[in-house]
Amino acid sequence: MLHLSQPIDLDDFEKIVLGYALAYGRVESGNVSVQLQDILKREGQSNVSYYEAFQRATTKLQQKGLLDDKNRPTVQATEAVTPQVLRSSFLQAHRRISELEEELKRKEAELSQTRSQVYALDSQLKTAQNQIDRMSPPTQFISKEALQKGLGQFLGYDLLSKVSEVAKSDLESAMKCVSHGIATPAAMVSLRASEEAVRRYYQFKTERDPGKMSWKDILDELVQREDVSKTLVGHLNYIREKRNEAEHPKKIFDQFEAENTFQTVISAIREIYGEIAKATK
Repeated sequence: MLHLSQPIDLDDFEKIVLGYALAYGRVESGNVSVQLQDILKREGQSNVSYYEAFQRATTKLQQKGLLDDKNRPTVQATEAVTPQVLRSSFLQAHRRISELEEELKRKEAELSQTRSQVYALDSQLKTAQNQIDRMSPPTQFISKEALQKGLGQFLGYDLLSKVSEVAKSDLESAMKCVSHGIATPAAMVSLRASEEAVRRYYQFKTERDPGKMSWKDILDELVQREDVSKTLVGHLNYIREKRNEAEHPKKIFDQFEAENTFQTVISAIREIYGEIAKATK
C-alpha cells in the first residue's frame, strides 16, 4: 500500500466530491450538485454544468488513486486530504447519522400514533357492531354465534374452495341479512346462490350444458332421475317452491322462512358439491 508523506493538493471541486465520498462511502453527481453550482457561479463558469464539473473532479480523483471506478474512496484517500477536509467529512457523516436518528424517531412516533388510531378504530368498530347486534331482532333457530364464524361453519371448510366466488358472496350476504333480521333479502339472495349449484349439478348428471334452460325445466328433470338422492330431491322441491313464491312482487319472507331457506340452500349445495367431489377424486 502506498503511504503518502503529505496531503495531495486538491482543487475546490475535488475537495467537495472527495469529502462527500469520505463521509458517506460513495458519491454521485446529485449529492454535491448545489455545492458544485455555487463554485461554478463564484468562479464565473456559467458555461460549465455541475455534472461536467463532477465528472472532471471524479476523473482526476480516480487518476490520483483517491476514488475507485465506482466513486468510492480508497484506503489512501484519508491520507491524501488535509485535516480540515477530513474533519469536514467526519462532521458531515456525523450530521447524517444524527439526521437518520431523528428520522427514525419521527417514523417510530408516526407508527405509534398509527397503532393508536387503529386501536381506537377497532374499538369503535366493535362498539358499533355490538350496538347493531343489540338492535337486531333475535334469530329463530340459527345462532348468531354460528353466523359470525363464517360460511365455512355451514358449508364445511373442505367445500369452500369448490363453490364459486359469486355463490360464496351471495351466501355471505344472506348470512348478514339473517343475522340482522332482514328476512326477505336473506331468502332472495340464498335462492340466487342455489341456481349456479343446481345448473352445475345438472351438467354433472346429464353431461349436457343446461344453457338457457329454465330453472323449472332443470329441476323437473333432476327430481325425476333415479340417481338423484331423495334428500336432495326434497331440498330442490323446497327451493323451487320458495323461488316461485319469491317471483310474486308482494311476497315478504318472515325470519323463520329466511333461515329455513338459507339452511335448505346450504344443505343442497353441500350435497351437490360433495357428490361431485367424490366422483372426481
